[in-house]
Amino acid sequence: MGWPFLAPRAFRDAPASRALVHVIGKAGTLSRQSSLVGQRRITVSEDIFARLKQDHEDHRELLDKIAETSGESEERRELFEKFTLDVKSHAAAEEQALYSTMLRKPKATDDTRHSVAEHHELDELMNDLAATDMSSPAWLQKFKQLDHDYRHHIDEEEEDHFPDFEELLSEEDREHMRSVFDRRKKAEKADAEITPEKMEDAKE
Repeated sequence: MGWPFLAPRAFRDAPASRALVHVIGKAGTLSRQSSLVGQRRITVSEDIFARLKQDHEDHRELLDKIAETSGESEERRELFEKFTLDVKSHAAAEEQALYSTMLRKPKATDDTRHSVAEHHELDELMNDLAATDMSSPAWLQKFKQLDHDYRHHIDEEEEDHFPDFEELLSEEDREHMRSVFDRRKKAEKADAEITPEKMEDAKE
């Protein structure tokens, strides 16, 4: 199963509502104050990029753990499946929450298309690895390629693309992205699959 490309559902998600601040009185009863104490507007653009980076850190840790495994062990299989399913759902939600928005920004179009193209290349690498005997030297060689390419991808996003994207976002964009990401990732993860497919077959 491939990752969806800029699914239209993402454009129908309404901005998250803002909660009212409540203050607990001395008597222990909940009361709404006419003057809201400590209320501030959340900078959702920072929140969405922090959320994406949180996933990236989880993926780096999984790659480190997989690298420490050997042979066709249950630990290697479980870690690789966990990594694959989370990366696929992350990328799908990222495309719908972030890249669907950035594609409408002329200055970000090239970077957006570049990142989405890399998503599909990484998808093919994971599928190829899933179709390879874990106990073979070929599996380790292909894993090292995946490890290198994925780290390059997320480093490039964090160091180059995300800072540039922040400069182009409206408040509506920011609210849209953060409200969409977690919801879409949960839905995508429920549908994500390990799909073994040799690289040469994917190219046909």
